Amino acid sequence: MSQLDWMKDESLTDIEQNKLDFLQKLFYESNILTEKERLPFFLAIATRAKKEHIHFTEDEVTRIIDVLKRQSTPKEIQKMDQVLRMFKEKKA
Repeated sequence: MSQLDWMKDESLTDIEQNKLDFLQKLFYESNILTEKERLPFFLAIATRAKKEHIHFTEDEVTRIIDVLKRQSTPKEIQKMDQVLRMFKEKKA
């Protein structure tokens, strides 16, 4: 399965293409980072999304994460869960 196949999942068809493209760039860019570089990167992503007027509903986030997890290794899922926890803690 190619890296772009996740964007074609049937459960994501109503999510705007620019949002999916933004996420694809995010995943591509984050893959080359070390663990130490990831936190500042993800914090900067929030600023970039705001600047580009990209906002995700809670439902969109849930569906996207579900699709990504179905195509991920246990280690990748663990990293996703860690990032999601960081964002939830930041919002609280």
